Amino acid sequence: MINELYRLTVALDQADIATEHTHPKYKMIPKVTKKAPCIHIILDNGQLYKIESIEMEQTAEIRKYGSNQGTFPALNLAPLYRLTDEVEKRTISDLIEGKTTNFNIQEIRRICRENNWGKKFGNKYRISMQDVPREMNGLFQKTGTIFQPLQKLTGETEAFAEAENLHRELEHAAFAMLEQKKGISLALQILFYLGKPGKSVEEDYGTLSVVMDCRALIQAGLSVATAAFTSMLNQKLLEADAAARTVAVEKESDAFGYVFAPLEEPMPTVKLAAGFEVSLRTMFRGQPCQSRYGRIENATYPISKEMRFKLQSALAWISSAEHKGITWISTDKDEALFAYPETLRKNMYSMVGFCRRQGTEEERAESETGDKIRKKAQFESAAEAFISELQKTKQADTDPMSERIQYFVLRKLDKARTKVVYTYNTTPAEIEHSSERWSLGCQNLPAFLFGKPATLFPLEVSDILNLIWRQDGKASSDKFKPIPRYYGIQLLFGAELPEIRRNLYVLMNNVINLAPYLGKAGFARNGYDGSQVVLLRQTQNTLALTGLLLYQLEIRKEKYMQEFPYLFGQLLKVSDALHEIYCKVMRDNDIPNTLAGSGLYVSGAEQPYKTLAVLGQRMNPYIAWAKRYCTGDIQKKGEESWRAGWYLSLYERIATQLYAAWGNQNRFNEEEKAQYFIGYLAAFPAKEEIKGHQSSGQICAVENEIRKNNDGGNKNG
Repeated sequence: MINELYRLTVALDQADIATEHTHPKYKMIPKVTKKAPCIHIILDNGQLYKIESIEMEQTAEIRKYGSNQGTFPALNLAPLYRLTDEVEKRTISDLIEGKTTNFNIQEIRRICRENNWGKKFGNKYRISMQDVPREMNGLFQKTGTIFQPLQKLTGETEAFAEAENLHRELEHAAFAMLEQKKGISLALQILFYLGKPGKSVEEDYGTLSVVMDCRALIQAGLSVATAAFTSMLNQKLLEADAAARTVAVEKESDAFGYVFAPLEEPMPTVKLAAGFEVSLRTMFRGQPCQSRYGRIENATYPISKEMRFKLQSALAWISSAEHKGITWISTDKDEALFAYPETLRKNMYSMVGFCRRQGTEEERAESETGDKIRKKAQFESAAEAFISELQKTKQADTDPMSERIQYFVLRKLDKARTKVVYTYNTTPAEIEHSSERWSLGCQNLPAFLFGKPATLFPLEVSDILNLIWRQDGKASSDKFKPIPRYYGIQLLFGAELPEIRRNLYVLMNNVINLAPYLGKAGFARNGYDGSQVVLLRQTQNTLALTGLLLYQLEIRKEKYMQEFPYLFGQLLKVSDALHEIYCKVMRDNDIPNTLAGSGLYVSGAEQPYKTLAVLGQRMNPYIAWAKRYCTGDIQKKGEESWRAGWYLSLYERIATQLYAAWGNQNRFNEEEKAQYFIGYLAAFPAKEEIKGHQSSGQICAVENEIRKNNDGGNKNG
C-alpha cells in the first residue's frame, strides 16, 4: 500500500490539493450505536456537572490521543456494576431497550452488588486519566507549545485521577436520572454491564465510550465534542511533533529520500469511511526473517516521520466520505476499491463508476427488473463517460494516452491486519480496450427466448460465481464466498488463463442443476412468463458471465455454435420439446417432472457420448409418434401438428450436425461444459429448412411463432 499511496502523494502535490494532516496518535473514537452510546461527562470546579449522550452525527468530530493501552480526552470506561443473574439481566435489558418502563429504584440499588471496575480496569483507567494527560502536557512543555483548553481540561480531571472518585460521582448522577425518570436507558447503561456467566470481572467487564469535557470550555465554544477543539488540538500536536523532530539526529535517508531518524513508534492508522481502520504497515519483530539482515520492524523499510504524515494524509483524502463513489467504493464487508489518476483535479470525476451498477442496493434491484433500464447498455455508457472524462484532463501537445490510473483493493484480514489484495496500474487506452472486450464477451452468446443478457458490471462477477443452484431452482444461501468481490476488476484487466479456466470450472459446477430446472419449467423452450423475475435476472447474468469467460479464452460464438457440445445441448432441448408436445396430445397435458432431455442433462455433462446413446433409445417412440402426427392438420393451441413436424425436423438436422462434429473425447472439459450449458438454453434457429409434410403456410406459421416467442421474451427480459 505504501507504493500506491506514495504515487498519490506526488499527484496531490502536483495538483496543489491540500490534505489534512492528523497526528498519528490522535485517532477517531469507536463507532457509536444505540447499544454502544458515547457518553459526554461534563465537569465543573472538580465536580461532575452533567452526563448526557452525544448524537451519532456529532461523534464524527471527536478524536482521542493515545494508544490501545489508554487515551484522552475520549476514553473507554466500563459500566459501574456487573450482572450475571439471568433474571436481573433480562429486567435491565428490557428497560434499556424500552420494552418496559416500570421499575423499582430500590430494587435497582439492591442489584448494584458486583463492582465492575476491577484491578485490570483500574490499570487502564490510570493510564487514560493520569499517564496520557501527563504525556500530552509534557510534549507541549518540551517544545514550548501552549494549548490552554487542554490545560483547563486536565486541571478539571485531576480531581478524578483516582477511579473511585469518578465511580462514586457517576453512580450518584445515574440514580438522579432514574429518580427524575430522564435518560433511563443511558443511566442503566452507565450502571450495568450484562456479564457472561462463568467469567470473572477481570476478563469480562465490557466498555463504555466516554468523552471528558468541562463546563468552562463549553461556555467558551470549545467543547471537546466539537470540530473546533479537535482541529486546534490536532494542530498543536503536529506543531509539537515537528518541533521535537528538529532536534533529532540525522542518520540516513528513508526509502523516498527524506531525512530519516530511527523511529520506534508504530505506523499511522486511518479510519476509512468504508468502515474499517487501516495501518499503513504492520511489522512484528518476532518474525525471524527480519533479524537475518540486522533490521527490525521500521528499519526494514525506513520511512521518515514527514513521509508518514504525507502517506497518512493521502489515504485519508482518497478514502474520505466526500469522495465515496469518486475515488473509492465499498466492494464487500471490510473491503474497498480505490482509484486515482496521476493527474488530479480539484473537481474529481468518478474513477469507479463503471465498476458497478449505480444507486443503492434497492435501486439497483429495481432497475434490474425494469424493462427499460435492463435494455440500456449501462456498462458501455458508464465506461464511455469515464474514458471521456479521462481525456478531458489531457494537456495540449502531449501524448494523449500518457496518463496512468492506479487501482488497488484494501481488505481487512483480521482485527490487526489490512492488506492490499489487488493492485493494477493502467492507462485510458487499456481501459477502453478492456471495456470493449468486456462488452463483446458478455454478448458472446446466441439468442434466448427469455431475453438478451445485459453486459455485466465487473463487481457483479463474484456474486454469480459464488451462487450455487439447487435442484428446486433456488440459489443456496451459503455464506461461504470463495471468489472475492474484486475479482471482476481483475478479470476486466485480464486475468491469467489458468485462473479463467478455474473459475469457469467453478461456474459450471454451480449451475449443473440450473439448466435442467429451467428445462423442466419450460424457461428455455417457451420464454419468460413474468413469474420469476429474480430467476430471470440471475440466469441472464450467469449466461453473460459464461459468454465472457469463453471470450477471454478466445472461444467465439460463431465457432462454438457449430461444435459438438453446443449442438448436444440443443438436441436435449428439442428432445424436451418433442416429449412435451407428445404429453400434451397423448396424455391429456399430463407433463412429467422430468422430460427426456432435461433428465439426461447432468449425465450428459459428464459422459456425453454414452448419454447420447441413451437419448436415442429414449426418443425412439416420440420420434415415431411425431412422424405420424405431423401429417395431420391439427391447429389446436399447444397440439398443433405442424409444431411436432418442426421439432422433428430440428431434431434430425441437429443429429446430422452432431454426427459431423463427432469427436473422440469421452468427457467435456470446462469450456465444453459452458458451450453445452449455453446450447441447452439457447433459442432454436429462427429460420430452418422444414422437412416432412408441412406446407409453405405452415412454415410461415412456425417462423411467426418463433418470432413471436423471441419478441415476447425480449419484452419481458
